Amino acid sequence: MQNNSSDDENQEYDEFPNESYADLMVLVTKYKLSNAAGNAIISFFNKHSNHSKSPLPKNIKQEKLFMNNIKSNLLYKKTKVLDHDNTEYFLYQMLLILEPIQTFSEKGTNLLLNNKFIWFYPKILTIIADWPEAATFCLTYKSTKSKHSCHFCLVKQDNLTNTKLNKKDMELKNHENMQYYYNSNEEQTVSIESVPNIFWKFK
Repeated sequence: MQNNSSDDENQEYDEFPNESYADLMVLVTKYKLSNAAGNAIISFFNKHSNHSKSPLPKNIKQEKLFMNNIKSNLLYKKTKVLDHDNTEYFLYQMLLILEPIQTFSEKGTNLLLNNKFIWFYPKILTIIADWPEAATFCLTYKSTKSKHSCHFCLVKQDNLTNTKLNKKDMELKNHENMQYYYNSNEEQTVSIESVPNIFWKFK
């Protein structure tokens, strides 16, 4: 199970090989340890343990490969959202969480809050992403030399560090104005790609 051959890249696993393996995964994930730190833990364990055969992976890279291939009881929906620069981008949705939100987002439901029922419409409003991912979602140029490199607003590059800007100078990038520039063939003026954004469909 710890073979590092290419066949293991496509092999699926039902569970961890042992408790030590699972505990190492929790340790690395909880404390956000680097591969080097995780490998040092493995070396330390193997040096001072009494096991004739190590219960741990050879290295953290192998452990992460194992984690990617472990089976989950949670159902996911895979949706392609973009083709760009010969790369396909997919959105993975956890149905256990998203299906109830989808169900009630249109018709609403009762929510018990502070011993009172209120009628509300659940929505997902945030995408957690680092800068390159956010730029991909928003189809913004990734170059830091772009005139409008921010994926969030239309402030020019040379003004992003200006702390004295007025609100009127900080126009946000939103569905309406990005679609306007796209439909007017003026994408380059605001540093966005010439590709329709699938997220424009979601209000």
